[in-house]
Amino acid sequence: MTTKIRSMLWVALMAGLLTQAAVTPQGSAATEVAQTIVIHSEDIVPLHTGRNETTLIVLPEKEKAMGVFVGDKTYWNVDVIPGAERYIAVKPSKAGAATDIHIVTDHNNSYTFQATEGGSGPVALKIFVKPVDASSLEKPPVFVSASVAEELKQELAASEAAVKKLQASVPTEIKANSDLARAEYPEKMRFDYTFSEKERNKPPFNIEAAWHDDRFTYIRAHPTEAPALYELKDGKPNLVQFELHPDGTYFIPKILGNSYLQVGKKKLEIWQPRG
Repeated sequence: MTTKIRSMLWVALMAGLLTQAAVTPQGSAATEVAQTIVIHSEDIVPLHTGRNETTLIVLPEKEKAMGVFVGDKTYWNVDVIPGAERYIAVKPSKAGAATDIHIVTDHNNSYTFQATEGGSGPVALKIFVKPVDASSLEKPPVFVSASVAEELKQELAASEAAVKKLQASVPTEIKANSDLARAEYPEKMRFDYTFSEKERNKPPFNIEAAWHDDRFTYIRAHPTEAPALYELKDGKPNLVQFELHPDGTYFIPKILGNSYLQVGKKKLEIWQPRG
């Protein structure tokens, strides 16, 4: 074999070795894959990883990782991505390392992986997890994260403070409204009923005054006998119910029109307010 031929073969051999080194970096498996795994609650799923690569475990869209437990924390970095708790990043730092990884979710599902660095299988760069019973994901979460629980706690405290503030303000508001009502009440009273002056102060009626506000009628009297009260409607008497207060005031829950008091055969007519 001539020197020229040997030189050409050497160059070709080196070129092939350099090409292979470029295609398969040192410390990496020759094949990387993405997998979708349907998991039963009792399954232990093998997970092949690479020391220079990160494997991403992706939970279902409606599910979040609430807790991740790793057997070997020395040579394995397993992190839940903040704000995106359905993603868990797994990366080994030692060749040939192995560990168990348990993921507990907000829907009370648990997924268990037996992770190894290297091995004969392809490196799984991305694992999509699906529970066998997908109906559990249609229900509200069983657990909430600490941040969500703290937000709910703060909202509850704010609501309770608002209720206490409202309760504290109610007596003040009632008193203010009551004082305002008392201040405005004299303007609402109307002493414009008329009746026989000759009979008003005589037994059995002994009427002192009659008036109304914008809703009710009042008659102050000290009768010797309890009278009946009638209101005239279309010329016909209609019995009117009233309350007799201890101070001698008759309370009628309406504004009376033309009416009269009657004790036996005696009547005292009360004419409606003048318009």
